[in-house]
Amino acid sequence: MSVFCQGFFVSKYYSPKEYRAHQQIGDIKQDSNQIIYFAQGEGLTFFDGNSWESIHIGERGRGTALFLSKEGKFYASGQYDFGYIDADSVNNFTYHSLSNKIYESIDSVQQHISIFEDDSSVFFFGNKGLEVLKNDILHSYRLKEINSSISFMLKSQKYFASKAGIHKFENEKFSYLEKSEIFKGDKISFALSGFENNIILGHVDSGLYSFDGIN
Repeated sequence: MSVFCQGFFVSKYYSPKEYRAHQQIGDIKQDSNQIIYFAQGEGLTFFDGNSWESIHIGERGRGTALFLSKEGKFYASGQYDFGYIDADSVNNFTYHSLSNKIYESIDSVQQHISIFEDDSSVFFFGNKGLEVLKNDILHSYRLKEINSSISFMLKSQKYFASKAGIHKFENEKFSYLEKSEIFKGDKISFALSGFENNIILGHVDSGLYSFDGIN
C-alpha cells in the first residue's frame, strides 16, 4: 500500500500472512468509508486501515471483478458465483448471491471480467457474454469467442470485444459491427476514454485505432 505526499513516496508492505488470504489479487476497489476491497485467489478481502477480514464469493473460488455503484451498492464476482455485499454498522460483511437466480450449478456460472452500470442497469461482462441486472431481475445474453476483457461505453452506447471484432449491445441484444472485421483474430488490450466523441482502442497486432462508434 502506497501514499504520495509532498513529493515523498511512502509505502507499507502487507504479506499474505498478515492479511491471511491468497497472494493473487484480481481487482481492488475502495468505498466512501475508505474500506478497501480485494478480489483475491480465495474470495474477497476487506481492509479498513486497521484490520483485515475475508469472505468467500459463494461457496468457493477466486474473486475476479468488483464494482461500487453510484448508489453505493458493492458488487462482487467470483470464479463460481456473483452477487453483492452489504455491511452492518460495525462492518460485518455479508455476501448475497445473484447467480443462483439463473444458474442451477455453480460450475456453469461464467467468470466476469468487468462490471459497470448505466442509469438503470448493472452489467456483468464475462467469458460467456453478459448478465444484466435491471429492476432486481437478472437477464443473460451470450456472446461467442470472447478473447478480451475489454468492454466500454461511448456516447451512452455499450461495446464489447470478441475474436470476431466489436459488438454493440442495444435493445437487449448484441449486434456485430461489420467494420470491426479488420480486427478479427486480434485482441484488444486496452480502451482509453477521455477523448471528444472518440475512444482509443489498442490491439495486440493491429496497433492503435480511434473509434467513434461507427468507424
